[in-house]
Amino acid sequence: MWQNDTKIWNENQLTWDYVADLVMKDPGYGLRKAYYDKLNGAVTLNAVAVPIYDNIPNKAVYPYIQISNISTTDASTKSNFNSNCIVTVQIFTGTNGSTYSKYDTDTLGNSVMQLLLNRSSLPDGGTDFKVITNTLESIGYIENQYDGFYEVRKVIRIRNIVEQLEIE
Repeated sequence: MWQNDTKIWNENQLTWDYVADLVMKDPGYGLRKAYYDKLNGAVTLNAVAVPIYDNIPNKAVYPYIQISNISTTDASTKSNFNSNCIVTVQIFTGTNGSTYSKYDTDTLGNSVMQLLLNRSSLPDGGTDFKVITNTLESIGYIENQYDGFYEVRKVIRIRNIVEQLEIE
């Protein structure tokens, strides 16, 4: 018997049965790790792997990718704990000079989308979760200019329907 099990009276056998309480778990870590595992070493620019970060270090060198935010809402059914998780992936590029282009940002964004929005190879949600499906939620840009330096950030939001697996 587990500490959190529920004791239920079995009328037919006149005994107590113990049923494991099912509780909803947070899929955030498993999903973040799955995204990291899919992207790490697989996204390149000019034949150089682009680093993937959770928290961006102070001395990060452009380009780099951040798995920044996971927003989760309940999408459960009567029989399953499901979550609707939107993962935000940000692609950072930057340059000195008077002109800049979104070419590198878009090239990296295309690579990220091909890896993460691949129907034949959904991200692995870990031992407790399964990604049922994912779809593109939105794409946007944030541009900053300061002291002759230009930063372009592409923000990709991907919606994931995640099912919590029962562990026996």
